[in-house]
Amino acid sequence: MSWTLCVDFGTAYSKAAAAPRDAWARFDPARVRPLMLNYQGEGSAFLLDSAVFVEETHILFGRAAMARAGADPASKRSALRSFKTLLSAADLDRALQTGAPASIDPHRIFSMRDLIVLYLAYLTACIARAVGADPDLRGGDIVMRYAAPAWRSSDGVGAHANVTRLFGEAAALRLRLGDDILKPEGVAIDRARAALEATRGAGAPEMGLI
Repeated sequence: MSWTLCVDFGTAYSKAAAAPRDAWARFDPARVRPLMLNYQGEGSAFLLDSAVFVEETHILFGRAAMARAGADPASKRSALRSFKTLLSAADLDRALQTGAPASIDPHRIFSMRDLIVLYLAYLTACIARAVGADPDLRGGDIVMRYAAPAWRSSDGVGAHANVTRLFGEAAALRLRLGDDILKPEGVAIDRARAALEATRGAGAPEMGLI
């Protein structure tokens, strides 16, 4: 069966759902299948915290990132969130190349692009796990689309090439890191840096906008 898989990496949470792709049938909301992305035990199983946290030795994602970021309020550390806000920047290329502030990356070694690619690798790994656990989706013909990150449709279209390149690099990164990216303890910083360098410039997939 053919499916359209729609991804929304939102300001607070990310989510994904699949709908049958049938050119001859009218869209039926009852046939939409939300994906269970959150396996970290808190909150909705269908909502994944849109968060990346850089600690001393590892990079954490999702609920683990949020828990670690809130563990020591006096540290003035924070997780990277609000991906849509960043991706809606007027000069997206410049925004992506900007180094993450010390409050987010105390090592000052990651750009905002690096951290978004790492998060998208984590998000798509969660999606792949959910698809593999669903007998109706597993093995199906799946085409992925994403929710435009900008508030205005013209902005979303203008950023589309950049966003699909991010997804392409994230896909290559996920293959290189394997299921380790799903571990609660996250990915070692040295390994993440090496994987980012090796996958930079990977080809962009064919993706549509929602």
